[in-house]
Amino acid sequence: MIWSAVTLALLAGPPQFDVALADGTRVRGALESLSAESAAVLVGSDRRLLATAQLVGMTPAHASESFVETAVLWVELIDGTKLSAVQYTVAAGRATIDFGSGITTSVPTAAIRSVRFKEQPEGIAKQWQTILQQTPKADLIVIREDTAIDYLEGLFGDVTPETVTFELDGDKVPVKRPKIEGLIYYHAKNESLEPAFCVVTDRAGSVLQAAATSLVDGKLRVTTPAGCELTLPLERVNAVDFPAHYLSDIKPEQVVFTPLVREPAVVATRVAERYRPRFDRALEPGLLRVGGRDYHKGIALHSKTEVTYLLPEPFVKFTATAGIDDRIRPHGGVTLTVRGDDRVLLEKNLTGEDAPLLISLDVSGVTRLKITVDFGVDGIDAGDYLDLCDPRLYK
Repeated sequence: MIWSAVTLALLAGPPQFDVALADGTRVRGALESLSAESAAVLVGSDRRLLATAQLVGMTPAHASESFVETAVLWVELIDGTKLSAVQYTVAAGRATIDFGSGITTSVPTAAIRSVRFKEQPEGIAKQWQTILQQTPKADLIVIREDTAIDYLEGLFGDVTPETVTFELDGDKVPVKRPKIEGLIYYHAKNESLEPAFCVVTDRAGSVLQAAATSLVDGKLRVTTPAGCELTLPLERVNAVDFPAHYLSDIKPEQVVFTPLVREPAVVATRVAERYRPRFDRALEPGLLRVGGRDYHKGIALHSKTEVTYLLPEPFVKFTATAGIDDRIRPHGGVTLTVRGDDRVLLEKNLTGEDAPLLISLDVSGVTRLKITVDFGVDGIDAGDYLDLCDPRLYK
């Protein structure tokens, strides 16, 4: 009996993914759903619902044998998404990008930063990057002459497979595509875009910043912060990564511990050492433990402690799970405050009887992040062991 490729694919079932978690464990199963909040993975007959804050990455368990057309042009969006495609056309200010195998997307040119039509040797690539880093006052059409590239300022019109309409000094000129190295689109200002929660790469080399995702009929639909929507068969997905910076990996700028009771200097030093913050471990020996889960990444803090971080680069979001360590519950109670520069982003009383607190804060423009664990409403420090688990910063 001769089986068709479609029949074999159906018999094989949905593609399996290896899922890496922040606690160092891995699971393998079929991806059932993926959103900014969680992913559902079917492991045998067990459906595992995983918070995206727990995830590091997903990769196919087995290499796909499905054909993927070789890219011949490269499109970069204003949100950092990079698309490897086989055709690019524009009509009435809207671009159509063709990836082959029946996969296309349509986006306004206002979402496009650049289009490159040719492979580039090292020297040309450096020149291209130099031009990209400029602040133009108009669209730039880039032309290659031997081992150098140069550009003209003007205004792009429609793009066909053969020509690019380019308006220069009031004249509209159809420039033949083989002469063009690439197109760089002018943008009057940088838009404020929703941050990506994960990065999806496909087998052709596209890198998609994903602000939203969903699984529809065995295909992954990705929406980028710039509004580009692309639907990929799961067999075409090369990886899904959840890039983040852990706060526990950044050296604090300042740590201040204030004991409840003033002690002689020698005793105060010992108390401060006993209750100093612990990074990627609990105050008691072992991993941080909140809500019945062990966490490999995080910060353990005792009241009253202030930890200040000078953020090494701009971030837009801070997430974490906070709670009194399970070893202490139901005792303990603290007031947790998170400040961005001089602005209070979060203030919350937490006791050993409370459920873990899921934190998601906008830290756009924040230079210094200060975390304070103060004495709780009971005014004492007994059992004030707060675990700040999986504290992650996103660009």
